[in-house]
Amino acid sequence: MNKANFNVVGNNENQELVKGIAFVKSRRAPLNVAQMVMEMNAKTIPNGVMIDTVYADTSSEGDYDRKEIGWLFDVLDRLQ
Repeated sequence: MNKANFNVVGNNENQELVKGIAFVKSRRAPLNVAQMVMEMNAKTIPNGVMIDTVYADTSSEGDYDRKEIGWLFDVLDRLQ
């Protein structure tokens, strides 16, 4: 599958962007996480998606029973 298949809206200059949510698992400093999100947006904006909400999990835990993942799933449940 080539990259063109991921182009959701063909984002023209006047086209509205869809809001996106990201989950970042990183123990880096908040400024480094912000930089990661900026790099993600550089790739998602041309495809019509602007990441505007980020959940950053800085814990060293590896299981799924973490409050950060719970927050993400709560938001996703409300979107349905």
